[in-house]
Order: sequence, then structure tokens, then C-alpha cells
Amino acid sequence: MLEPVNELISHPNLYQGPTIFPILFAAIVGRTLRSLASFQAERGAKLGVSVAMPCHHTAFAELLFQTLEQLMGSLTIFGTVELQFLLRTFDILGIGLIVLWALSPLGGQASLRLLEPGRQSSSFTQNVSYLNPESPSIFSQGDDTVSSIGFYTNALYLAALFSPPAGQASPVDIWANVKIPTIENLESTGKSDADGWYSVSSDNATYSSLVGLPIDGTRYDGSYHFYVESLYMALDCPVISVTTILDNITQGCWNSHGGFSLELNGAFPTLYPLYPNRTSYPAVTPIGVNFCASSYLDSDNSFTANCTLTRTSVESNITCDYGSCTVTQIRRSKFDQRPPGYTPLSLDTAATNFITAWPMSGAARGEHSGISTPTEYFISDPTMNSLSTSIRGGGGFGISLKGLSADLFSERFSLVFNTYWQCGLVPWFQTGNFPKNVSALNNDPLASDQVPFNTTTTTVTRSTEIYVCNKLWTTVLFVTSSVLLLCGICGAIAKHMTRGPKILGYVSTMTRDNSYIDLPPGGCTLDGLERARLLKDIKVKVLDVAAEGEVGHIALGSAETFGTGKLIYGRLYAGAALVT
Repeated sequence: MLEPVNELISHPNLYQGPTIFPILFAAIVGRTLRSLASFQAERGAKLGVSVAMPCHHTAFAELLFQTLEQLMGSLTIFGTVELQFLLRTFDILGIGLIVLWALSPLGGQASLRLLEPGRQSSSFTQNVSYLNPESPSIFSQGDDTVSSIGFYTNALYLAALFSPPAGQASPVDIWANVKIPTIENLESTGKSDADGWYSVSSDNATYSSLVGLPIDGTRYDGSYHFYVESLYMALDCPVISVTTILDNITQGCWNSHGGFSLELNGAFPTLYPLYPNRTSYPAVTPIGVNFCASSYLDSDNSFTANCTLTRTSVESNITCDYGSCTVTQIRRSKFDQRPPGYTPLSLDTAATNFITAWPMSGAARGEHSGISTPTEYFISDPTMNSLSTSIRGGGGFGISLKGLSADLFSERFSLVFNTYWQCGLVPWFQTGNFPKNVSALNNDPLASDQVPFNTTTTTVTRSTEIYVCNKLWTTVLFVTSSVLLLCGICGAIAKHMTRGPKILGYVSTMTRDNSYIDLPPGGCTLDGLERARLLKDIKVKVLDVAAEGEVGHIALGSAETFGTGKLIYGRLYAGAALVT
């Protein structure tokens, strides 16, 4: 039977087996051996020592009843071992008795080791909710909304930029939201399976954003496996150049606050939303994004990049083990086949507010305007070492991007672009401040593209620490308990079949028919304990009952009758001489 560890680990009976079992074993086996000895004594038993047997004893009797001393001397495990050396009879019975007593400590230890820690897994399904990557952004709500709650977005964004390198490379962000990798890197370096899935690991993952996807419904008590649909935006910047600030002003890509500026090129492709899981879509031309950056350190030269903005819709296989989540597989979405040119910035209001608010997220004001923003420092060096160098050196807060290659700039620009956009998606949920009933938000009467959370089914596997039976020690306990039960049965049968009194192993038995102790006749039917109770006031002594003769004789006698029969070293006694 399986039991939770917490219910058994403090149970007092769990640790009493090693104490109780040897006591019960000794009590039952000891009485059984005594009963068997009494049973054999009635039928004639060999003492077990090398002495001449009377001629009237048959060979069968000698073979059958040669165990009396071994049985009476084996009432304890130490006595059993000692007796084999003293009697010098290492026969099958002696070895069997040693093995029998060896079962006592084995049974006690088996009762302690009967249970061992183990784990029991159970699986079930439930729903989890995750932030809809196309949920209402603050940038699509109008200028007033951006001005009033934009500080939420800026705070999240700057915290993500200044996260340590280990956090940037982690599969989750600093708020434990799972980050979605970019599939383009995996397509160029890896190979998918038959279903289009790419394996994701810490060695091959590059992430689309520094901020992950908030997920509600996972806890720290099991493993969760589920799939999510998401998207990110990719910027391809094949053309980068270093131009003068005046040229940038002519192109309309410069502003008064310094730092960097953004400009959208091309007409907005659509004025109505496109929904996933449709059979066909209209052709959508991607919009262009111009990036310009300048600082006082490089006043005559400004960095410019002309980029194309597209979307990538992916399906991710996410595993959460006791609160630690990661994307293990990713593929291009089979559900969302909307054209790459259709991005979250395809609506005029969202695009205008986004390109206006982002450059201001970390820009300086007043007399310090014109210095580089944290965004530019991150694009130059994600570790932000250049910013700390500027602060310590006191040479001004500026950084030049003109040393970056087009591919490297595209990768880092896409990363910060998605990060700021992600921070603008209901930013109060990004830190895990989920409502108590997330599913209620999904019943909002708004259109499906405005629902803040999506729901997916997860398989939950929970592992509970339990105690399980150890098969080996269970077998040992079963064998020792069976032997103990058999001993008890045999002892009961032998006791029932024994007709005479229990006289073996008692000192009072040595007074029976003893001519050296003055006792009244009779009492042959008394057990050893009964005789001891009746003779409790008689003082006996091991002494020399022939103290007056030249050769002494040692026996148990009355201390009053033979008071002078003290044993003396060096005196000759019948059979052998005591030596010092």
C-alpha cells in the first residue's frame, strides 16, 4: 500500500519494529526450544557430550535423542554460538540453531527497512491561460492612454534592458514569463522533424524578446506540458549607413531629443483586422522602418538603417517543471497563416503611437538632451558595459553604432523592438499580477483579437513523495515471521504432548532426589518454578560434600549440613583436580 511520506514519517510505530521483533523472537523461540527439550527428555535424550551410553540404549535412540544439551543451551543467540565451541559438535542441528537465531536481527531490520521513499506520478488535464500576443496594446488606445499609463511600459522595458546577461539568455524573463525563441535561427542551423518541429535548447536558442509570455495556471507542484500560439515581429535591415545629421533632417529622420528616431515607410496595408485560421488572405506589402541614431560623441556622423517589418507566427511546445518554464519545441504556426506583411503595427494609431513613444522611453530631458538612450547602448552592447564605462569615465553619455554589421544590428534591433511592443500589451499583467478569474476576461464581448488571454489545455504530471514496500526486505520479514509462527506452533504442540513436569533449566531441579539436601519425600510432579517456590527458604551451596576425606566430592548440598565443605584450590576431587 502506498502512503504519503508526511503521514508516515512521524508515525511512532514506524521505528518500533527493530526493538519489538527481537524481543518477541527470543521469547517464542526460547520457550519453543525449552518445550522441545522437555518433550525429548521424556523419550530419552542424549546430553550431547562424549560419554559412554548404557548398553540398553538402542542405536536409534542414540540417533534420535542426541540434542538435549544443544536445545537447552541454545535459548539465546550467544549461548547457541558458544555451545558449539564448548561441545565441539558442529553438526547440522547446531548450524540450524545458529541460522534460526540469526533470523532475529534480520527480522528486526527488515521491519525497519520494509518501507523506503519513492515517488508516485499522476497525470490529468486542465486549462491554462496565456497572454494573447494580439491583445489590446496601450499604443492602440490613443494619445491620452499612452501619456497616462505609458510609464508602466517604460518601466518594464528599461528593467528588461538592464537585466544581467544570464537573465537575457534564460528561457524566462526576470518575472518568470516564458520567452519565445526565434525560429529563423533554428531553420538556418538545424533540422526539423516530419511535423516541422525544431528542438530548442540553451545552446541553439535566440529569443525574440527580453520579455516573455505571461502564463496563468501553472504552479510549483508538478510538470505542465502545453502548446501556445504566438507571434513576434522581425526586422530585416540589409542597408545601414553612416550619414550626416543634416542629411537625416532632410530625410525626416531626426528629432530634438537626440538619441534615436523611427520613421515608417509605405502605406498602411489594411484598415481592418485579419483573423487567423482562414482559407485565404489578401496580399499585404510589408511596411518599412527607418532607424536613425546620433549622439554628441559622433555629431558629424549619424547611424541610419532601412528595415523591413514582418510578422512570424509560431507554435511553441512549453514545459514547466515545478515553476520553471521553457520552450522545448517550436514550429511555424499551422493555425495562423496570415501574411508576413500583416503585423500588429498595421493599424495607423498603434504604429504612430509606438514609433513616437519608444524613442522617448529612456531619453534625457532639458540640458542633457541629445545623449544616447539605453536602447542604443543595448544595441551596441547587450551587457551595457559601454554605459558603465561612460559613467565612470565622465566623457558624456553617448555611443556610436556605426561599427555594427547589418545582420547583428537586425538581430538586436528586432529584439528590443519586440521587447518594447510586448511591454505595451496590458503591462500590469507582465509581472504576474493576474486577475483572480482570468477566464472571465476571455468572455469579454469584444472581438476575438481584443481578448487579453488565450486558453490552452495542458497535461499536468504531479509526483508525490510516498513510501513504497521494499520487495527484498518484505520477503525477509515474511520468511522470519513465518519461521517465528512455525516455532510458536511447534512449541505449543510439544508442550501439549509433554506429560511430565517442566524441570529442565531450573536450579530447583538439582534438589530432586539429592541426598545432600534434607528434604521430605515426594514432589516429583512439581515443575521447576513450583518447586522453587516451595523451597525458597532452604539455603543451598556448591561445596565439597566429602570434606573429611582425602578426595573431595563437589555437589549441590545444604549449606547448613555441609557448612565446612568449602572448595579449596589444589585439593583433589573425584574425577579431576582443581588447578590455580
